Amino acid sequence: MNIVYFIQCHKNLEQVIFLVDSLKLSESDKVVIHVDGKNRKLNFLLRSHYYNSIQVFIINNPISVSWSGFSQVQATLKMIDFVYVNNICFDYCCLLSGEDIVLNVESFKSYLTKYSGLSFIEFRDDREKYFWRINKFNFWRESRFSQKFFVRALSSVFIKVQSLLGVKRSNFDEDEIHIGSQWFTISRQHMDLFYRVMDKEYLRRYKYTSCADEHFFQMLFKSCVDPLEYRGINLRFIDFPYGSSSPRYLSIADLNSIKDIADIFIARKVTFHVASSFFRAK
Repeated sequence: MNIVYFIQCHKNLEQVIFLVDSLKLSESDKVVIHVDGKNRKLNFLLRSHYYNSIQVFIINNPISVSWSGFSQVQATLKMIDFVYVNNICFDYCCLLSGEDIVLNVESFKSYLTKYSGLSFIEFRDDREKYFWRINKFNFWRESRFSQKFFVRALSSVFIKVQSLLGVKRSNFDEDEIHIGSQWFTISRQHMDLFYRVMDKEYLRRYKYTSCADEHFFQMLFKSCVDPLEYRGINLRFIDFPYGSSSPRYLSIADLNSIKDIADIFIARKVTFHVASSFFRAK
């Protein structure tokens, strides 16, 4: 079972290195890291650390990523493109953040071997609440001020005005819109398919959308892949406190309580202290 791990990160050099070490790479496993373009120092330090590595690669000319912007997807696409341009062999690609951990790599690989060919990506049933993300224009998601109160307020007002005026983009029909977590584990056969269909015109349809990272791959699956070829779970434990747009940091107690749960192999998200303490105790 050959896995290429994609890691999207923007901070915490020591933790990213620890994550890579914890993956216990076999000779055929690979890691491709995309560092947010705003953190040039981290990119340089990781590039220096893995200078002679034949298994760990750092993306050149990374994307400057904005929270909830299409740049989140573009960062992932950079890593996918790297794999194909460099003819990297893999059975699965697994997208991680720099604050994730794989709880048990051996069990994870055994699970993927058992269900070889299936992909794992989350779908949720509440998509009707999120049509506006795709069908309304949002011109501020890539702004470096996108999380500031005044920009979020402006964005919200502009979307409400579009609704009142009956403005609806023609990029996707409503029945094409699906939603789920951006973190996935996708088989080679499906990634090959997506790599062929993700042309510039398709990507253009996501311009000015909100939270594209929670729709992009879900909508590709629904349009291209037989439902029998994937499971609507992402093999991760993620806990969003009520009303929060970001997951909470998990504790050692959390990790110990989920480590033996069926279909859970990855924890998001943890601090470096919690990650290192968890593995020391194993």
